[in-house]
Amino acid sequence: MSANAHLKFETLDGLRGVGALIVVVGHTLLFWIGRYPGPIAGAVMVDMFFMLSGFVIAFAYEPKIAKGNFGVARFMEARIVRLYPLFLLSLLFGMLTNLVIGYGETDAWLAPIWHFGVSAFFIPVYDPDVSPSIYPLNLPAWTLFWELIVNFIYILVWRWLSTRMLIAFVIAGAAGLLTAGIVFDTLNIGVDWTSTIGAFARAWFGFFVGVLIFRKTSEKRAAPLPRTPLVFALVALLIAIAFYGLPLKGTPARLAWEIFFICIMGPVIVYLGQRFEPPKFISPTFVWLGAISYALYLFHWPIYLIALRIPAKIGMNQGATAPYMGFAVLIVAVCVAAVAERYYDRPVRKWISLQLNKRPGRHRAEPAAKAAAE
Repeated sequence: MSANAHLKFETLDGLRGVGALIVVVGHTLLFWIGRYPGPIAGAVMVDMFFMLSGFVIAFAYEPKIAKGNFGVARFMEARIVRLYPLFLLSLLFGMLTNLVIGYGETDAWLAPIWHFGVSAFFIPVYDPDVSPSIYPLNLPAWTLFWELIVNFIYILVWRWLSTRMLIAFVIAGAAGLLTAGIVFDTLNIGVDWTSTIGAFARAWFGFFVGVLIFRKTSEKRAAPLPRTPLVFALVALLIAIAFYGLPLKGTPARLAWEIFFICIMGPVIVYLGQRFEPPKFISPTFVWLGAISYALYLFHWPIYLIALRIPAKIGMNQGATAPYMGFAVLIVAVCVAAVAERYYDRPVRKWISLQLNKRPGRHRAEPAAKAAAE
């Protein structure tokens, strides 16, 4: 592992960033094509995010865990430091957004405030009269809850997590996915309370697939990774697969496509992504996209709600401004994410890490911005 300690995995950064862009476009398709197309394009990107998270966390932490430097508390502390600052800011943004778009409606101010108070502790909100989502202020945040649950399970069982056991975990996750797909007729599940068991299966399978890919490739990986323009083909493949399922209206075909991507193509893309790096001229863009991907994933939803509400307030068809509103929402979301990542997330996490490392008996901190940057 020492030879690989300084690997950057720029292709994975690019895939993560492109995946976040696909999620934004998928959620805002009304503003791109002027109508609701049915199933959301790019929903399976969430499963790839879980895989990327499993791989990067295993790469960043398994050597430290093996040396006894990271126990359960230290590991979960690091994960919360990584996820919480942007999560909290996105909840605040979501609360303010809901207060603004609900202005003038009876009791419209009450729910966003108490939702924020509960969600701020990563606790899911149960308020079916307002929203079926476990995080009504920011629907995409459901993935973070299950990410932390699976992270906790991972560190709890790590001592016994042999490759054979890891394979068993992946098989169990695949069985859970198939069962959830049959029950719900889709794997685009997890955002609401009725499909929470499906959310757990998605997070479990994706995360442990990522860990397995790391385990099976860590000793064979070249350092530095070879650079090749074939990485562009990988990105194009990701985009094509993400949107291919959009016109599949029939449940069997749609579900089969989701299973194919999550169980086969997703792992293949992550495996290939960790084998090669992009050409040097594009690598800064890949790294930048990866850096803003988490903020983009969290902040695009409140921005989308604002854009959705503006035409409704003035009596305009919400799809009448397509595709211009689509471009506007995407550009604003990217700009907000870039500013939040650069001027809020990085310095806040650095400050938190410094405070934690002042505690007696604490070793020097791992850089928060680089540790598990999924």
